[in-house]
Amino acid sequence: MIWIALAGGCGALARYATDTLLTRKSNRMRGWATWIINVLGSFLIGVLVGWFSAHNGDAELRIIIGSGFLGGYTTFSTACVESARLLRKGEFSTALLLSASMLVTSTLATALGLVLGGLG
Repeated sequence: MIWIALAGGCGALARYATDTLLTRKSNRMRGWATWIINVLGSFLIGVLVGWFSAHNGDAELRIIIGSGFLGGYTTFSTACVESARLLRKGEFSTALLLSASMLVTSTLATALGLVLGGLG
């Protein structure tokens, strides 16, 4: 159990570092940085589950990496807050574009990851 918590903390730190790196380049990346993080994390979760399904890997390690690290890395709650912030600013089309495209793209990225992970 402690390993899952530690991995989650490391994932959250990786998310923070990625977000900081992306938003440092451009303040306009604010919502899109979270989009990139969530799509990438969803893809990696797909790869992980696909690989472990094809190779009968250690279930505990899968949980530590998947639920721990990648669960800490992805951040749909932040995406909701960023969408609400955009709505409050009257940026309805941007909020809708970010929210809808993140949901669709993250789902597709997970499916692609499952396929690619299962091939290896």
